[in-house]
Amino acid sequence: MNQQAVVYLPEQPEASQQHRGSLFRKSEQHATNPLFSDDLLASQPKTQPAISNWQTNNRRQAENKGDDPLAQIAMRFFQRHDFYNAVDAYENLFYRDELEANQVKQVWRKQLEAWLLSREYWLIEQFNQAYLARFNSDTVFMQFEAERLLAAGQTLLGLTWYYEMLIYSDKETQQAAWRNHIDTIAEASIIEYIDKKQWPKLLEFSDALLQQDTDNPLFIAAYVKALAHDGQFQQAWAQLESLFSYPDYQGQVKELESLLKRLEKGGQAVALKRAGTHFIVKAKVDGVTDLDLVLDTGASITAVSESAFEDIRYYSDVEYQQDIRLNTAGGLVSAPIYKVRRFSVSQYQLNDFSIVVMPLENMQSDGLLGMNFLSRFRFEIDQAKASLYLSGRD
Repeated sequence: MNQQAVVYLPEQPEASQQHRGSLFRKSEQHATNPLFSDDLLASQPKTQPAISNWQTNNRRQAENKGDDPLAQIAMRFFQRHDFYNAVDAYENLFYRDELEANQVKQVWRKQLEAWLLSREYWLIEQFNQAYLARFNSDTVFMQFEAERLLAAGQTLLGLTWYYEMLIYSDKETQQAAWRNHIDTIAEASIIEYIDKKQWPKLLEFSDALLQQDTDNPLFIAAYVKALAHDGQFQQAWAQLESLFSYPDYQGQVKELESLLKRLEKGGQAVALKRAGTHFIVKAKVDGVTDLDLVLDTGASITAVSESAFEDIRYYSDVEYQQDIRLNTAGGLVSAPIYKVRRFSVSQYQLNDFSIVVMPLENMQSDGLLGMNFLSRFRFEIDQAKASLYLSGRD
């Protein structure tokens, strides 16, 4: 009974390496404390629950069983998974011998840890339905309920239980450990929603968390980002102001300000793929021919390789315009310019668009995206996030 409790926590998604130090990563890490600490048992409230007539009858039945102590009766019912009768016997034991009742509780706690490890979540749920109905401020078993819900993917409900536990604890170190755990779990979900661009889910998730913890800067930053992508700019700006008082979040404030300004102008992010020191963006001709083009702000005109042009000409009507002389690594070459009907990057499209056909067969792409496309839009390249932001000009 004196063995140190082993903590079995369900695995949570870790933030990927690229997110470390990013928008939702705190600059300082809290000290990690054991979540299931033995000290917690000693700190439980000593308030005695009211005894119903049903409980009184069960107590009399237990006392009439002969020589069986109440502790053994409680354990026998527990082993049979008859949790309501087990808790009833435990409650009667609590009035007779609180020390022995605490020993029974330790055994139950160890078993719930084993069930958590073996993913027998239904047993934890059934036990807690019986136990927490009688002892609704017992943070030891409240925490098992929280971890059961987190392991089952019910993140918001699990975190809600943790916030409920904070009400019943007066230990600052324990509260700090729980708050750190809440932030760790919440941050993993926030990062996952951002990675998958699941803005409605992020909005619902961060809004629910802020109802529990209105001053948490992690949740505020997530909420602002979700509001921005949902087009609720006025509310996003209002929420952003509350982040100004957090020194560690000033870098995130600047990023969110930039995002809001860009989205208010209609700018949308287009994903880029890294290729060495360059970035590749996907484009389409007439909505049918896909092209991988190197983003090149130094190129005055968009260029495609000869093999890529053959694919374009097979599926689309093209119109020859003229030949031009180009200076390449192999010297001056003559290259034809053709006009295609529609050329697009994401939802941004230009009609009657000119491309030059060049011998680019050694490139690991279909060509170059030049300024004759980019200059028609407001554009911004975010190298850190590998994104191209485009918006229409006034």
